[in-house]
Amino acid sequence: MGEEQKNIIVFLDDEENVLNSLKRFLRTEPYDVYGTSSCEDAWDFIAQNPVKIVVSDYKMPDMTGIDFLAEVKKKFPRIIRVLFTGYEEASFNQNALLRAQIDYFIDKPWDEDDLKNTIRKGFEEFDKKNSLP
Repeated sequence: MGEEQKNIIVFLDDEENVLNSLKRFLRTEPYDVYGTSSCEDAWDFIAQNPVKIVVSDYKMPDMTGIDFLAEVKKKFPRIIRVLFTGYEEASFNQNALLRAQIDYFIDKPWDEDDLKNTIRKGFEEFDKKNSLP
């Protein structure tokens, strides 16, 4: 019998305190959580690990979260893409959203139950989409 694939999630956020809070908050969940404030570090980790979910903050220093998630979609189409944002005006460029094919949105500050439910749904969706018939 094959070994079950780990539930690996990557958080990309330019605020270290947010990353630390997320790691603490999810420490009791059955997930491997990797957090980074660097797009380059996130790429390296994603390329070397069987990541199922990537959560990117909308506003990053080098590129928007939408642009980052669009690249994830292009290079790793199976990964579930989540946009993490504190911007309530929702003035996102619709073409960019379509290009990135965002699966879920999480508002900042996050509601703990909503965050856990969204992540759980993301892992379930990944497993369902990628299970063998």
